[in-house]
Amino acid sequence: MYYINIPPLGEKYQYKVTTANRTLIGNKNIEFVQDRKIELSLLKIENQQLKFRYRLMNHKMEGSSLIHQWADEIEGIYKELILLTNVDGVLVDIENFKEINTRWIKLKDTLKKKYPLGVDFMIEETSKLLKDKNRFMETFMGYSFWRAFFQGWFQEYQKKEKKEWVIKKYFGTIDLPLILNSSIESEPGKFNISSYENTADLNKKKFNRKAFARMLKDLTDVYNIDASLSVDMEEKYHFSEKGVLQKADIFLETYVNEWYSVSNAHQIQILEENIRERKEKDTEKLVSRPSIFLDNPEKKNSKGFFIEENPYKK
Repeated sequence: MYYINIPPLGEKYQYKVTTANRTLIGNKNIEFVQDRKIELSLLKIENQQLKFRYRLMNHKMEGSSLIHQWADEIEGIYKELILLTNVDGVLVDIENFKEINTRWIKLKDTLKKKYPLGVDFMIEETSKLLKDKNRFMETFMGYSFWRAFFQGWFQEYQKKEKKEWVIKKYFGTIDLPLILNSSIESEPGKFNISSYENTADLNKKKFNRKAFARMLKDLTDVYNIDASLSVDMEEKYHFSEKGVLQKADIFLETYVNEWYSVSNAHQIQILEENIRERKEKDTEKLVSRPSIFLDNPEKKNSKGFFIEENPYKK
């Protein structure tokens, strides 16, 4: 059996996180790119739970619609989160949820003045979301950058595994059921994982194709649509010997023929100053550093980050 170590207590790690999304419906193209600088640290281990602190240090959004500008505006409510996971590292609670609500109440008045027209619906929906803790936590469980940190890394693994995973409400109210194909690599003679990869296939038996077809009809007003959904997914994660995430490239595209496509990509990169600081404090060499900060031959053929490589179907 193989494993990923729980990261060291109290050590702070900073990351650059880039998220990109593109939705194509016929000739209509909606896209955005968002950059964040974040800090993550493990504060405590107790009562079969891990307590992490997340800090948002800065952020920037470039998008094609008002909703993207809005999403960047409300990033401020995430400026500090205290996140609780189970022993496997799966998110189970947000300890400072009340503080998030307090930040939103203050921010809401500012947004009303800044956007006097066209944001009433978004303010109402955001307020509803922040009144329901369970619903708010579901936003962390979808195909977002949070997946790189809180998908339950601290368990036992085989060299190759196949398992089911459902992304709740991926298409509005419609779930996306997947079959994940996973593989791991470790250093010779060691059992801690240095890299982890996923690909996925659509779980056709559990996919609600009828509901999906209705959704497409509502979007297009076309009633003879072929709703055969295809899935293209590639994820690559790299970890240090200490269990610290060093780099992740996450990509998921769902598409119907050439006219409908939804693509999500996230690239997470630990910042080099973290490496320098650790080397000053600890003479231990980070095993995965060469594959992260030097040329990586896999990168040229990877679809893990579509901002640069544009894997959309032609």
